[in-house]
Amino acid sequence: MKTSFSNDDVQLHINKLPGCTVEYTVTCSPSLIERAERQAIKKISKEVSLPGFRKGKVPEEVIRRNYSKALEGETKEELTQLAFQAARALDSTPIMQTEGSVGAKVLHYGPEKIEFQYFITTNPETPDLASIETAHVQAKPLKPITEKEVQKEVNNLLRLFATWNDVTDRAVQEGDFVRINGYDLSTAGEPKIFNESRLDVSKDGLSTTWLYEALLGMEIGQTKTAETFPNADENEEFKKNFSKKEVRLEVTRIEQPNVPELNDEFVQKLGLKTVQELETEMKKRLENEAMSNHLQALKDSLIDEILKKVEIEVPTLLVDRELASRMRRYLSSTQGKKEFEALSKEEQEKKKEDIRLKSEEAIRLYFIIQAIIRKYQIAPPANVQQNMTEIAQKHFQEGSTKRASQQRMQQAQNEQNQYLAETMMDAALTYVLDKVLHQLPQAVHA
Repeated sequence: MKTSFSNDDVQLHINKLPGCTVEYTVTCSPSLIERAERQAIKKISKEVSLPGFRKGKVPEEVIRRNYSKALEGETKEELTQLAFQAARALDSTPIMQTEGSVGAKVLHYGPEKIEFQYFITTNPETPDLASIETAHVQAKPLKPITEKEVQKEVNNLLRLFATWNDVTDRAVQEGDFVRINGYDLSTAGEPKIFNESRLDVSKDGLSTTWLYEALLGMEIGQTKTAETFPNADENEEFKKNFSKKEVRLEVTRIEQPNVPELNDEFVQKLGLKTVQELETEMKKRLENEAMSNHLQALKDSLIDEILKKVEIEVPTLLVDRELASRMRRYLSSTQGKKEFEALSKEEQEKKKEDIRLKSEEAIRLYFIIQAIIRKYQIAPPANVQQNMTEIAQKHFQEGSTKRASQQRMQQAQNEQNQYLAETMMDAALTYVLDKVLHQLPQAVHA
């Protein structure tokens, strides 16, 4: 591949760098320097007023003598643009259409040589998607909803209308409800993970065994440090990747509920007719929720496979931009700022690197998804245009000032872009699960 080119204006050397970056080293010819200076003189002449001369008619020698510093700066600016235009005439590498996709710096600027360096961000090359067809996605099997699960959901509903009795004369036991505070001791700043949370201390009520076992036997006001561990029924991959943590728990109240009687009269207050109808509705909701969770688990597994199997180099510019955005969000929260400031310098750098890796994954996934959409010609869902219009209308407000209208328009555009990106990603993942891997789940009934 040829990397050096020239014309009457410049000598160009091209160097491909990592991160979808192309480097131009451009040496300017005397004729291009003269042209830049003439344009600079013409520009300055239009802006200055001198006695005896009309604006724009000040002679060159007068400009050179009286405005030498301004002329040097203006010439450098003009030459930076002209040199890049001349280089682009020799190389047509596509430039990514995003802010900041071209950067420039001066390498040499003197009587012997004037040389610039430009850094161009390009779009990633289209990745090879063949490996997606052999992706292995997995999730917990989708099981029928049992009557026990329906009854648990009904009991949860009844407790919304319950009155509560405090238990003060004993420790926590099976079937109690507790109010607790909890702190993650394994994370800097010890963030609060339970804030006066009400928990059902029963094997059916708590999904994590470690928490159930830790709470049994605790008394009001007691503090205990517990170590998390995976449930016995979790899959081996989950157990392998499980990150143990130390958690400090504090019980503030022990309670027992007084729930209303479940009968048709109670159900009718909810807009239904019979207890059976309530149970049917509860079962449908649980089935929909189980299906949604199962599908999301499959999509998450597919994303992991895509990132593992598909190779793609992405623009450093976009990764840096995503990193900066994520760091701003992280440090803008009180908890995030407290956590970060509690870290040592080394730990802060590691935290930044972890966030950078997540940022790079997000950018890689975006471009891979775009390639999937193009390859399989995936169209937007039918309701996309309507939803985009509703987003725009939500930000529209009559009688706004021009500046306020522009800000709202920008907010609407940002929200639309985010919505469209998420919608098309979901459509692409669903398509791959259905048409490529044939693993789109079907409804399961008892």
